[in-house]
Amino acid sequence: MNRIRLGGRVRRPSVEEIQALAAAEYMDVRGQEALDVHELIDKLLDEFDRLDDLPQPRFELRYKERDPGYRPSVDEDPYNVFIRKCHVKGADTGKLAGKRVGVKDAIFVAGVPLTHGSRVLVGYTPDVDAVVVERLLDAGASIVGKLNQDDFANGGTSETSAFGCVRNPHHPEYSAGGSSSGSGAAVASGDVDLALGVDQRGSGRIPAAWCGVASIKPTHGRVPTFGIVYMDHSLDYVCPIAKTVQEVALTLEVIAGPDRRDPQVSQAPASVGRHPVGVDRPLSSVRIGLLKEAFEWQVSEPDVSERVRTAVRRLGELGVAVSELPAAPDAAPERLKEHHRVTLALAPQGVAPFRFGTIFADRDALSRALAPRSAALLAAVKDVPGCVELSVCLPLPGVPEAAMASPGAAYLLRKKRLLDMEDHARDTADRLRERLGEMVRDSRGEARAASASRAAAVDGTAPSKARASRPQLDRRSESCEPAGTAQVALLVRYDQVEEVKARIRELAPEAQISGPWAPSSFV
Repeated sequence: MNRIRLGGRVRRPSVEEIQALAAAEYMDVRGQEALDVHELIDKLLDEFDRLDDLPQPRFELRYKERDPGYRPSVDEDPYNVFIRKCHVKGADTGKLAGKRVGVKDAIFVAGVPLTHGSRVLVGYTPDVDAVVVERLLDAGASIVGKLNQDDFANGGTSETSAFGCVRNPHHPEYSAGGSSSGSGAAVASGDVDLALGVDQRGSGRIPAAWCGVASIKPTHGRVPTFGIVYMDHSLDYVCPIAKTVQEVALTLEVIAGPDRRDPQVSQAPASVGRHPVGVDRPLSSVRIGLLKEAFEWQVSEPDVSERVRTAVRRLGELGVAVSELPAAPDAAPERLKEHHRVTLALAPQGVAPFRFGTIFADRDALSRALAPRSAALLAAVKDVPGCVELSVCLPLPGVPEAAMASPGAAYLLRKKRLLDMEDHARDTADRLRERLGEMVRDSRGEARAASASRAAAVDGTAPSKARASRPQLDRRSESCEPAGTAQVALLVRYDQVEEVKARIRELAPEAQISGPWAPSSFV
């Protein structure tokens, strides 16, 4: 893995700069104390430099014939399905020998630039293949392109792609779906034989449906996701896309199975040999469950619903057993809204590997790194229908003006006041949660005291929902007393938001309430 930061590049501040920074925080650092701080900072940054000297994990590439390719012209790619055409040749024989495969540009192909549909990652080139790419190459396939998609996979039509919209090959004035837009359109246009998409909330299945090809969202843990730009390991699925169900089943057989580098994938042997065989069974043995609620959404277009019902009736005439079923409790609209909110909260993590250069040599190391965040997420959202966040801001009590004999005394007084504010904020959070009882499922332990925002000081508006790790002084004040508010983040049921707000106003009329927002305490 190429280093994001070269060793020794962090510049050490001078003594004068340290003193200036200290003064900005109301600290008086002089003489030997300033020299001691300078030495301490130097030693700390030495530790960062030593990290750069640690050996980076290396993964041997089995297939060396790699052409990083180019961005095709409009004439060569009329539907804009490719971000980059490339060529990586796989094994000479195998189940997919001779097949041309395109992969969503969220999937690593060593030596081929990756953009994730965004200008943010321009210039990034991975030096490791995703597990699914390794397996495709082992099966004899060739990777012929990185396929267009929504910017960081946040979209469903490709309109957000930094490289322009993908056109639907069946009707170029229509969308190809998303976010794996190019994956569906490339198969439909014949530019590739097979494609891989990545799915969180339909990003692989929607393009397949809109482009008239086949796909499947595999069972969680069936296909390794090591080597993709993840949104979250609990949400990511790699989806094979092809023109026929048989080809989808065969591709799934190739890419499925355990891998030591992946914390998500099941480490049990994958019994996938039945998938290609199963597609040839008689239609009389096939059962289709039609979700009743799927046709009751307000946004469901009547002509689309009727087309689906017509197709299902036709399948019934061919011998398929069709049953209309109620959705499972977890598929209720409230749970789907919760899934959407949690997905939005987790999405920003996808950029983390590129900001910090994080890569783990094996599954256990990554599991250890993810364990604290995963536990917090599961504890917060388990069995909580429609979980959202409210922010409650309460003014902190003031303290009398104090005489200061020296700058050092002023600093100590301010420091004590900050610690008192922290204690008060935590006590406020505990009291508020206790009095709200079961209406609040979680009160952030990191309730904080924050400096009163300039907007609040000027026009009384609520402070920002941005979080800080500790209280800050109001630097505009010439006195030793910091002004502030206690900001408490509460996780509440979506259907009880108004009731909770009314109860808070009853308990604390001076409170300023902001929200609701998507839960962000997990990010």
